[in-house]
Amino acid sequence: MADTVPIDALGAMLLRHDNASAAAYVEALYLSGMTVEDIYLDLLAPTARLLGQFWADDVCDFATVTLGLAQLRRIRESLVAHLVKGAQPLRAAGHSVLLAPVPGEQHVFGLEMVADFFRRAGWQAQSVPIRSISDLTGMLRRVHVDILGLTLGSTQRMDLLAVTIRKARQASRHRGMAVMVGGPAFVGHPEYAALVGADATATDAREAPIQAARLLRLLAERG
Repeated sequence: MADTVPIDALGAMLLRHDNASAAAYVEALYLSGMTVEDIYLDLLAPTARLLGQFWADDVCDFATVTLGLAQLRRIRESLVAHLVKGAQPLRAAGHSVLLAPVPGEQHVFGLEMVADFFRRAGWQAQSVPIRSISDLTGMLRRVHVDILGLTLGSTQRMDLLAVTIRKARQASRHRGMAVMVGGPAFVGHPEYAALVGADATATDAREAPIQAARLLRLLAERG
């Protein structure tokens, strides 16, 4: 629903550290009828990517990107109750998903949005930053996880992702744990998921819980 104009406008506000205007801008879009799903997927997510591109192009420094993402996180937190309104009830024995970036990647804003969509679908969802593969494998030894979701920002780190997936499967206390991947590295290239040893990928946060549920059904049918 959103086009490049509101994305550029929001990005400019964040570059100026004009947090009050950024929050008011998004609130005005919501009050004008833009759905929370569209705000998440067509405004907040691409604005986060735009900030990353600004840094890559030397338009701003890393601190500005970090502060901008922090404000996007506050905006997301102000909207999440609307997104999960009417969510499927969370069951104690429900499916669980652990979402994490490939070790070394700094920001988890996109994963936090994905986690919100999983929670809306009734999943137990956790989004965590990890500094190393051992951080991840340690968690997987302690906690039962049905699906591990990993995100990757650049195809240059595909080898690291493949190693992470292999070690995660070896460490997981749930031997049937499935692995999904996502992020900019897989946009337009879902076939890369198989190359790194994952079971599936999803195009965006809205699609992720749908694909995850489909994947678990498929694995159950295979026994």
